[in-house]
Amino acid sequence: LKQNRVYDKKKAIEDEFAKWVNADATRKAKYGETLELLESAYKMTDETVVAGRYLLEAGVIGPQSTLYAWRLNRLMSAYFETANGIKEAQKGKSKEEKAKVAEEAEAKMQKFIAAAKGLTEEHFAEYHQATDINLIAELWQMYMDNISEAQRPAFFSEVIAAKYKGSVSAWTSTLAESSIFVDKEKMMAFLEEPNQKAYDKEMLPVASQQMLEMYFAAAESNAAAQEKLDKGYRLLTAGLREMNPDKKYAPDANSTIRMTYGTVGSYFPKDGVFYNYYTTIEGIMQKEDPSNDEFIVPAKLKELYMNKDYGQYANENGQLPVCFISNNDITGGNSGSPVINGKGELIGCAFDGNWEAMSGDIFFEEQLQRTISVDIRYVLFIIDKYAGAGHLVDEMTLVRSTSEESANANTEADKSEN
Repeated sequence: LKQNRVYDKKKAIEDEFAKWVNADATRKAKYGETLELLESAYKMTDETVVAGRYLLEAGVIGPQSTLYAWRLNRLMSAYFETANGIKEAQKGKSKEEKAKVAEEAEAKMQKFIAAAKGLTEEHFAEYHQATDINLIAELWQMYMDNISEAQRPAFFSEVIAAKYKGSVSAWTSTLAESSIFVDKEKMMAFLEEPNQKAYDKEMLPVASQQMLEMYFAAAESNAAAQEKLDKGYRLLTAGLREMNPDKKYAPDANSTIRMTYGTVGSYFPKDGVFYNYYTTIEGIMQKEDPSNDEFIVPAKLKELYMNKDYGQYANENGQLPVCFISNNDITGGNSGSPVINGKGELIGCAFDGNWEAMSGDIFFEEQLQRTISVDIRYVLFIIDKYAGAGHLVDEMTLVRSTSEESANANTEADKSEN
């Protein structure tokens, strides 16, 4: 963003827009409030936007346990409320009526328990306690250290600060040892015989309830600002299109199937540095690091590499292609998208962007930004040679380029580097 001077470019667009609007009374009546709406909306959220972002990351989409505890707490609160209301509902009723009240309440309570068990099965199917506990410890501590007490739930002051001297990790140690919310067996045993006194001692549902309530309240309080933002951006978009009638704008393709086109090619990220348009298995071996989970190379893959046992998936130079880059755009949710050549043949799957592409959602720099895709030959190699599932490959129709086509393709890739 700094290198591309994105702020200056965006500011120049706004200045040009304001000048265009103010030059005509009709345009001023139609678009005059646009920039004022946007500025006002952002000022309204200045005091809460940082706290809201921390709360979202730490309490809503970070640790799995937080959202699970909030959801389960709704079910258990309904369960205990129903159980505790039986005697009150039976007052003044006959023996038969009391029995019916109890029977109906029991049926209702069992539905809550069944839902709780289903939620628990779903949650723990992909749950890793150590990772989740670490996430809570790290993210909640960051939240506590960087957000003022006035913008935090009471739990952090009343429990973490008062009883654990401000150490979230000290609290999570207790959580890991005793809480039913981080242990499937404990939770399922509890759901067989729910006990409110034991449940009320659990602190995770208290914390999650407060965090989610604060998150929803913040979203509601920012509704006025969001309304201004929505209107401001609608006017800005319409105004810019009217101001630049000959400019082609990309359509809003959110929530649609879309296709984009580009060219495979290398690039120069900065002075004196060059990135080739493809990588090979050599790079995997060069990056091997047994002490880092992300860079451990399996023994089977190393064996195939040492023997150069690439089968039909090697290129004309005997190398095994792994990834390639193209000047396509990519954003969150694109991973796994098929990459198809001009003949409609699958040549890879997109999965990432280069470092310089991280600003793409705000400003696209075609000379620097690249989409990284896994080469389909490497995918087939892993299926066949590494996983021993060649029968799956046998079901596919593999297309092989001729030597002449390969040469032409390489020539085009070389051209795109410049």
